[in-house]
This record gives sequence, structure tokens and C-alpha cells, in this order.
Amino acid sequence: MYNYREKLLKALKENAPHIETITILYELLMDGVTQNRLSSMWSPFGFSIMCLNPPTSTDIVRLHIWLSNFRPKQVPDWPIHFHSWTLHSKILCGSITNHIYNVQPNCDRDRELYQAQYINTNSSSVEATGIRVSCELINSETYYPGQSYFVKPGQYHSVDAGENMLCATLVLMTDNNNDVPCIVGEINHKKNYVYEREMLDDEKTLKIIGELTSKLSHMYF
Repeated sequence: MYNYREKLLKALKENAPHIETITILYELLMDGVTQNRLSSMWSPFGFSIMCLNPPTSTDIVRLHIWLSNFRPKQVPDWPIHFHSWTLHSKILCGSITNHIYNVQPNCDRDRELYQAQYINTNSSSVEATGIRVSCELINSETYYPGQSYFVKPGQYHSVDAGENMLCATLVLMTDNNNDVPCIVGEINHKKNYVYEREMLDDEKTLKIIGELTSKLSHMYF
């Protein structure tokens, strides 16, 4: 299975043809199901996450899957954030709209920055900084299967998955600059929140994989 992970990482870093990447992913998932070596968790932002990078890699490969009719989010739902990584996202099925924002300090506005820190692999905390900011949407673009988008470290963004459809992306995260990620929250809220990432049991994980592999098989093979 780790050979598939190495191949997938190589394909993403070399920007291999879309169908080649899809084929490697499909084989990885089918092998993972057979060997019972896949696990997944539920993001507070309403999608499942599977980590697919090789264990020794400093780069991160994640499979994000939005189910068509089940996307519960943790409250407060503050989706605007930046990463300390360079992020490349490849659309596998469905559609993803990536929103880019200009966030600037402004003491007269009703938004406040929260800093994010991982507590462990399954949870993270966000803590108010006391810094008020303005937050202006400057660009939105929708991407479809075979297309990719890129987010620079420190660039504030959020994503929306297409409604009433299965959506999935392969995400490659490279070149961590170790900045503390920030989230655009609101004033007059608690100073600290904990966001949990629920580990999904084997039955739920296999069901999600089954939906995705069925979709990919129908689209590409």
C-alpha cells in the first residue's frame, strides 16, 4: 500500500496527467479496502479526511470527501483561514468554489483573528488574539473534475463544495513555513474553542470509500 502512496505523491508533485493520478488513487483505495489499512476522520468543516501520504514524507497528501446529503459542521462555523503550507488541490468529482479574501487589521470592524493550534491529531483549539480585522472577498472561482487550484501560505481562503453532489479533492501540502494559522472569527464570542475531528469507524470509512470509488469508476473507467 505504501508503494501506492509513494506513486500518488510523485504523481501530484510532478503534475501527472489527471487520469494517471485518478488510476493510482483508485488502486490505492481498493488495496486499502482489501487490506483494511485506511482510516478517516470527520472535519469540523463538514467533510471527511483521509491522510494518504507515505509515513516518512514531510509533504502531506489528503483526500477530502464531501457527501451529497450529510455535511454537519461544528459551531461556530468560521471557514475563512490561512495555511502555513503551500496547498495544491485537484478536483476529482463534483465542484469546489475557492474564495480568496483580503484581511487587514481594522479596529472598527466586527471580525477578530483567532490563532489555531493542534492539541493532538484529532483536535485543535482556536484562541482569540484581540486583533480586529476587515475581511473583503476579492475573488471566487469554481473548479471542476480535472482542474486544480493553488493557495499560497498566508493567503486567506475558504471553500464551498457543490450542493447535492458527491465532491472530492486530492490535496497536496508542501513547504511548511511554520507560521501559526489564523481563522477569521467574530467579536463578542468565547476566547477559546476546541474543534474535534471525529475518527470514523471502519463501517463509515468503507461506506464513504465505496461511494467515491463507484463515482470514480463511473466517470473515468
